[in-house]
Amino acid sequence: MFERCFDDAKSHTVAGIHGTLLSILAACGSAYLVFTYNAVQQGELKAIDEAERINDINWMVLSCPFGRIEESERFDFDKLDILLASLFMGQDCPGLPKDPQARGMKALGVMASVVGQYPFPERFFRNDEGRFGTRGPAKPVTFKSIVDVRKWVKTMNERTGWLMFQTPDRAQSLPWLLEELGRSDYVTRFRGFPSLGILSQMDTGIGSVRIVGPQDSLDPVAVYRDFMSNLRESMRIARETENQVRRVDAMDTFLV
Repeated sequence: MFERCFDDAKSHTVAGIHGTLLSILAACGSAYLVFTYNAVQQGELKAIDEAERINDINWMVLSCPFGRIEESERFDFDKLDILLASLFMGQDCPGLPKDPQARGMKALGVMASVVGQYPFPERFFRNDEGRFGTRGPAKPVTFKSIVDVRKWVKTMNERTGWLMFQTPDRAQSLPWLLEELGRSDYVTRFRGFPSLGILSQMDTGIGSVRIVGPQDSLDPVAVYRDFMSNLRESMRIARETENQVRRVDAMDTFLV
């Protein structure tokens, strides 16, 4: 009888210990899930903050008054890629003028088109009638959620990632073209215009009024260097953002 009571008491004690352990494990599991959920939320906010840095880059090419491009080409991303790749390599392709000055001005127009719309802040747009328009200042890229961030990173890699591997070093390539354009009488006359930074009345061939940016934006070579430097910074931001997204995804797997 005594042994039986002892066994019953022992069983109740063991059951109580098991119940306590289960409660502790459940509490720890819940706390871990809450911690992971909060970490995911913070990680998403960090990814958004990093991606938003793309809006802080100032592109000199968007202030350069020498760019030329057809309206139909401005939003044709496939054609922009072909034109820019051909310009980098000094190759001919449909849509590129033969004349070096006109070709250099076309290059500046292509460069501005690439960084003047998504995945960069939107400077150029089409209205409801499909006509081309220009914003000033540019409309920032907005990121409402991690979904927008993923889309932006993907687009950055597709649209501009390949530019990081361009090393133009042959005659007729992009730097050479812009050097020639900078020495042209057209650009030299424009640099001598006294009203830099305000509305200029000099005829540019498209319209009689253009907004002229800082002095450096009138130097095609300086514009090119700024373009490449800002591209590298843009891709650095995209890589940092992508790494942050991957960390979020790794933590998110524990919540699924």
